[in-house]
Amino acid sequence: MLFIPINPLLTTDGDLVSLAALRGTLRAQPLPLDEGTTVQNVVVSLGGQEISVSLAASLGVGSVFTGSGKLHENAFWLDAVAFADSPTRTTNENIVKKTRWGYGLRMMFRAQQLDASVKLSFPLLGAHVDLGLASASYEVQTIGLGAQALASVLGSLSQFGTLRGDTFHDLNTTVINDLTQLIAQHGTEFHPRPLAVQVKIPLELDPIVKARSEVFAMRRIREAASLKDALARAGAAHNADAIRAVYRKIAGDLPETQPPPKSARETAKEWLAG
Repeated sequence: MLFIPINPLLTTDGDLVSLAALRGTLRAQPLPLDEGTTVQNVVVSLGGQEISVSLAASLGVGSVFTGSGKLHENAFWLDAVAFADSPTRTTNENIVKKTRWGYGLRMMFRAQQLDASVKLSFPLLGAHVDLGLASASYEVQTIGLGAQALASVLGSLSQFGTLRGDTFHDLNTTVINDLTQLIAQHGTEFHPRPLAVQVKIPLELDPIVKARSEVFAMRRIREAASLKDALARAGAAHNADAIRAVYRKIAGDLPETQPPPKSARETAKEWLAG
């Protein structure tokens, strides 16, 4: 199961602020580390993971994600942290199944594809920006390091800014190396904070399941599959309500057995190409 990034802030009763919109009436409490567990040396954890702009915004993990998402827009996040994971525990009351604790840097990138023929990916993000194929902005946060750490690891780089190829390179090399040295020298001064979680969310509230179901529906529309056929192929792996909503939005109120029209297929094809 995938980790999702979180803001380490807690509510007064101990729930993770980031999960407020996802937990419904359940709890969203971070799971503690086993007694005696210590964080490990700095590694790039979950480096360059893609996340939807809307989900990142709802989690409140960075100001770079505020505002509505645009067409052909992607979000990525990278944690360079010393960390340890809690055991996996599933209960009926708490949506959190596993918690990653640690301290270090979180880098977030918001990129817009300018050339529809090129698919954005994290490793090539700097090159795509320099070639004019994409535009991007970035944000760097420290988690659990204290207020003075950011300046010491960023050097001449800004915490926020427009991304360039050389900036992307420096963030992924020099900055991470400086962070590693900082933690090696002062690691005993830092305190682990909740960094990311695995969650069990009620299906109707889960943005990840919803997004996957929407992509599934668009692919079926592109193939000219009827809603009935799409639902039959979806089985238990996708949200039927999300699939129906996409069909209504893209293909209109057709009978479930009728294939979507050509205009809907073209819309789905363009959406999936983005």
